[in-house]
Amino acid sequence: MERAQSLEIHFLGCEDVDSADQIATFKLLSKHSSRWELLTALAHCAGPGCSGETDESQRPGFDSVEFFHMAISLVDIGVFCEFRFLPTRLPALHQLTRYDFDAPWNKHRDLLKSLPNLQEVRIRRHFDDSDNWPEAGEPINMLHLRRLYVTDSAILACLRVPALEELTIGINHAEDRETCRALERLLACSSCAPRRLCIEGLLDVQSMAEMLQKHLCFTEIAITSTQDENEDIQREILSNFLALFTISNATPSAMMLPHITEIGFGCRKADAMLYPLFLKMLESRWTIQGSSLKAAELLFPDPLAHPDPRSIARAGKLRQAGLAILLLSGDEAEARVAEWLHHSSWWV
Repeated sequence: MERAQSLEIHFLGCEDVDSADQIATFKLLSKHSSRWELLTALAHCAGPGCSGETDESQRPGFDSVEFFHMAISLVDIGVFCEFRFLPTRLPALHQLTRYDFDAPWNKHRDLLKSLPNLQEVRIRRHFDDSDNWPEAGEPINMLHLRRLYVTDSAILACLRVPALEELTIGINHAEDRETCRALERLLACSSCAPRRLCIEGLLDVQSMAEMLQKHLCFTEIAITSTQDENEDIQREILSNFLALFTISNATPSAMMLPHITEIGFGCRKADAMLYPLFLKMLESRWTIQGSSLKAAELLFPDPLAHPDPRSIARAGKLRQAGLAILLLSGDEAEARVAEWLHHSSWWV
C-alpha cells in the first residue's frame, strides 16, 4: 500500500465476520487513502437470507456503519441491508460523487441535500410507507448529477437535475402510467435532455411511445426484467417491448420512433424463441427509411437456450450491414445489466 501510486478498493463488510476485525482492516486501509485516486467501499449486511430463518434471526450484527467517517478520499459508497435501514456515518470532509443506499425517503432526502457534488445516485426507497409521501416542497437541486436510478417514480418530483444524462426507473404494472407522468414533470422542472432511459420491470406501451415521441432527446432505450419476476411477467415484458419497437405495415408513422439509436433488452431466463423475435424487431427497424439505429444489445444472465444457427446468421448479416449487435449471456450479461441499472458489478 505504501508503494502504490493508485488503488481501487472494494471493501465488503459482512455480519458473518467479526466486526472488530473488519473495522481494524478498514482503519488500516484508510491510513493510506490520501494517496488513492479512488476508494470504493461497500457494507453488505443482509444476513444469511437463503436458509429459511426468520427476519429477526437475520438481523445484521451491528446497528450502524461507523467506520466510513475516517475515509476522506471516499468517492463511492453502497450500504445494503435486507431487513432494515442501517444509519451510516459519512466523513465531514468528503469527495463523494456516488452513493447506493436502500433507505426510507427522508434519509435519502437528507443525503441528497448534504452531498451537492453527487454525479451518480441509486435511490432505493425501502423501509417506509410507500403510500405516505411527504409534501414534495421545493425540489432538491442536484446540479452535477448525470446518472440516476430510482425504485419509485414519485421521487422524480422531488429533484431538479439539469445535467442529467442517464435515467433508470424501476416500475411495476400498477404504476407505469404514473411513471411517464412523473418523468414528464422531471424533464419540465429540470430543463434537462437525458439521452438514455432504462426501464426495469413492466411498461405501458402507449404511454411510453407517446413520451418517446415527445422527447426526442431519448435516443438510447433499454428494458430489463428483475430477478424476482416469474416467467409469465417476463413474457409480458418481452411482448410489450416488441410491441413498442417492432415496425410492421400496420404501424402508425408516429410510432416508428426513427430517432432511436440504441436498443437493449435484458431477460433473466431466455428460451430459444427470444432470439428470432428480437432479430425480427431489429430487421424491421433497420430497413425503414430514416432510421437512426446504430446498436442493439440482447442480454440473458441465466439463459435456458443459446442462439440457434439461423439467428446467429441473421445477426451476422445485420452486423455486416453496419448494425452493432451484442448478444451476451451468463456473467457477462449480468455485468452489463448491472451497468444498465447504474449498479456496480462487484455488488451483484
